[in-house]
Amino acid sequence: MRDLSRRTRRLASATAVAALVVAVPATATGTAQADPAKNKVVVAGTASCERFADASVTEVSITPKGKPAKTDTLSGEDEKEDYSLTFTKIPKLPKGLAATATVTCLDDNDDTQTYHKNFTIKRPDDPAKPTNITQTLDLK
Repeated sequence: MRDLSRRTRRLASATAVAALVVAVPATATGTAQADPAKNKVVVAGTASCERFADASVTEVSITPKGKPAKTDTLSGEDEKEDYSLTFTKIPKLPKGLAATATVTCLDDNDDTQTYHKNFTIKRPDDPAKPTNITQTLDLK
């Protein structure tokens, strides 16, 4: 009978240790990740108005879902121009943040043309990555 008691206690102890081993990594993983509210993502690239005749880029606006738009006002001198916009509080992948980029073009007749591109602002889920991340998005 005594052997059964020892065996039962060992089994109970082993079960308790196994439960802790399973629980600890889940807790450690959750606390080791960086806070999504503290990281920012720079969306940058080249915007082009080559799809419209004799038009130049005047601005690029990006509207993340549920957040206000950010706009980079460009010179309006060229058919292609570089832009850069910074966003904060981007959730980590796989979630990211859905957004719409709008390119505004002005042609020689002072007519405004626009086009849109839907994409996801992405922040990698890797604590080893730097807090400032650049995502390239070329708009043509």
